[in-house]
Amino acid sequence: MFNLAFSSSDLINILIYFICFKFNVKLYFLPLNLFKFLSD
Repeated sequence: MFNLAFSSSDLINILIYFICFKFNVKLYFLPLNLFKFLSD
């Protein structure tokens, strides 16, 4: 069990980071998927 030493603002920053990371991964793979779709 991890201790809640970090503040809520740090937790929000971590959540924003993970949301942006997932969103950037989707944006990164989207052109590759479109390229595969168009090249078929």
